[in-house]
Amino acid sequence: MRWWALSATLYRKWGKDASGVDVADLYQELTLAAWTFVSQWDATRGTTLEQFVVYNAMDKAKKWLHVQRAAKRSGNADGNPSRREVCSDSIKRNVGVIESELTRFDGYREAMSKADEKFGCIIHSLARTNSVTMTAREIYKSKERRREYHLCSLEHAHRVVRSVLKRLAS
Repeated sequence: MRWWALSATLYRKWGKDASGVDVADLYQELTLAAWTFVSQWDATRGTTLEQFVVYNAMDKAKKWLHVQRAAKRSGNADGNPSRREVCSDSIKRNVGVIESELTRFDGYREAMSKADEKFGCIIHSLARTNSVTMTAREIYKSKERRREYHLCSLEHAHRVVRSVLKRLAS
């Protein structure tokens, strides 16, 4: 049998779309499938051994190749396009979008670090007092902390301290 010719045919049709696949891989898949289907042949079906083995081996190798090229296998898998990796040209087109997202992320990260500095004194006070109530009173008593946390009442100070504890727990 001309398995090399059959594997070359499959490679010409779909193999170039599959990264890391060459003709030798297809040859190996074809011969392995041929050995499998020889034992499954039934003479009562009205087909020759050669026709049965070649058809089924080609079908199995073709399906393997479609998986390698990441084509959708529903419907007509032969006609479905490959889903290749993103090429560098398409990434270059989106550089402006990516840079703006990074700038926005840097601003978010800066705001979060300021928030962490604010909550650092609450954490320090909690460690010192071991009490949510005492920490809330201590923070609310300081005019500077009241302005910094925008506290309007002692209950609001309790809620801020509890939210810091929840944040620490998660």
